[in-house]
Amino acid sequence: MILLQPPFAELPAYRPIKFLLSFTSTLAIPFENAVVTIYKDTVAIGPPIRFKSSGNSPGLAPATQDYFFEVDIQKYCQDLLAPSTTLPTIFVNAATNPASNVVIENKDFYGLFRIEISYEFINPSTGLLTGYPSVDVSNDFSIYSASRTQFEQMDLEDYIGTLFGVDTKFLTKSSREVDVCQTDNFMLSFINPLISGFEARFFDSAGLLLDFGVATSGAATSGRTLNVGLDELAKCTWVAGFPVLPNPLIASYEVSFGYVVALIYTRQTEIFTFNLVKCCPLRELRLHWLNLLGGADSYTFSSTKDLIMTTTAEQGEKALSWAIGSTTPNNKSDVGSMKLKSEAKKSYELNTKILTNSEALWLSELLVSPKVYAELDGTLIPVIVQPTVQSISRHTGKIRMPIVVTLANDLIIQRI
Repeated sequence: MILLQPPFAELPAYRPIKFLLSFTSTLAIPFENAVVTIYKDTVAIGPPIRFKSSGNSPGLAPATQDYFFEVDIQKYCQDLLAPSTTLPTIFVNAATNPASNVVIENKDFYGLFRIEISYEFINPSTGLLTGYPSVDVSNDFSIYSASRTQFEQMDLEDYIGTLFGVDTKFLTKSSREVDVCQTDNFMLSFINPLISGFEARFFDSAGLLLDFGVATSGAATSGRTLNVGLDELAKCTWVAGFPVLPNPLIASYEVSFGYVVALIYTRQTEIFTFNLVKCCPLRELRLHWLNLLGGADSYTFSSTKDLIMTTTAEQGEKALSWAIGSTTPNNKSDVGSMKLKSEAKKSYELNTKILTNSEALWLSELLVSPKVYAELDGTLIPVIVQPTVQSISRHTGKIRMPIVVTLANDLIIQRI
């Protein structure tokens, strides 16, 4: 039987996901293994996993023994939800989502898990391991590719919200008021399965409402993302409001998600506010990264930007050719020394404006993220943030964050 299991329906994959099992047997039949089958989205994943008994004690009935098994499926959930080399669906842009009014489902980011358990004992007659025809089934859990630190709540209940409550949080750790260019991508992810639509409200420089639009957000699932960049919102199919985009009078806009019933919108989430600013592509580079919640964060490095090329090569040598008996025996174009295995990488040296301690702490997740993309000509290009030593809290509260990001793909160079 399952004595203990996680008390929450939504769990991060990067914290223990533990169960305590027990089985009562007669003293003559020792139980050895709990045989655990993991199910993801109702499909059994791989062969069953055996967990040895972690202890035993006398049972309540005479001549019985209680066997206990500690089962942690965290590693297996991590493996099933780990980011691959492809672009995660959490990063939505025009290339992956041409019709951006449809909110992308992030099935690579979460799954519905449960475990089924049978047991094995040592047959006293044969001395062989034998399966016992008893199966325990756990509750279902939505498990996300997310982590919580030692000082945070160990589940994701604080990001779900309550029905008809305006408290669902986005999986984005940036400030809720952001400066963006019109062409910038900005991804908003959430894990509330009941949300069915979103609203965008557009304002002029005086803060007066110019226009608004309501759109549906596709099927209700537990993990979804929408690109709310202004150019992306211009592609939406609105069911109410019908804003005209682009509009040169727009100075800022707000986006929230909620319920759309009979074309009536009820907000469920917090509000993100975007202030439109002028951008300098020669000076700025915008990065997007997978944060520890499994959502996407974005930041535009606007202080300095240098594009650097780093080259490496090996050198080979050979004897020059010589035409015996010729009046012109040597070939002046022949090569004695040559470059072999020429390789080159491009990288950007970037720096931030002066940051507060809270901004630096937020940006520190960029330094450790396994998935980082630079926004170049509207396309998300994979980059690698190089190792660094960086202050993230300072007594003056003023911090700059210089980093180097290297394009993940080398230049393609001819070989000889």
